[in-house]
Amino acid sequence: MTSHFSLDIETMDTRATAVVISIGICKFDPEAQNAVGPIEHVSLEVGVQIANGRTFSSDTFYWWVDQLVQMDVSPFPKPVEEVQHALARVIDFIYSNSEQLEDDNDGLYQDAYVWVRGPHFDWTILDNLAKQVGVEWPIRYDKVRDQRTFCSGEKYDPPENGEVFVKHDALGDAIMQAMFIQQVAKKRSLELS
Repeated sequence: MTSHFSLDIETMDTRATAVVISIGICKFDPEAQNAVGPIEHVSLEVGVQIANGRTFSSDTFYWWVDQLVQMDVSPFPKPVEEVQHALARVIDFIYSNSEQLEDDNDGLYQDAYVWVRGPHFDWTILDNLAKQVGVEWPIRYDKVRDQRTFCSGEKYDPPENGEVFVKHDALGDAIMQAMFIQQVAKKRSLELS
């Protein structure tokens, strides 16, 4: 059985070498409606990433200052974790929340799909960070899915229960992305499992 996950990151730059502030991930069934879970949300050490050459854009910094002024809560979970530990938590989350997970003899998961909002941003940055710290992602390149392309031309319809997610919060964005995929799959009568 295939497992689907929605992943989002928050960063301090838009380049592949960006400092990653937080990672949010949730498991979801693409054929369900407005139902996701379990979830995971981690914050990463920033100073160590900068010391190791990760990039930090002043434009992005000022953008974050503007966003934080408008937010009631911080989008960054506590405590902050070492990069390798945070990445290991995300990998363990995928592993422990997948049914019949098999690898392809290369240590890569065959039955886990990870959805991101533009693989040339989230996944590229996360992959770059993982390689920099010596962490191997167990997700094959052809198992990364693009939520933005999949949902192209559609409008997100928030859940009727009025649940609102904090914008620019990695976990809130991951959950919203999963719900959007569910809505589009239902509207287009698509089976993704």
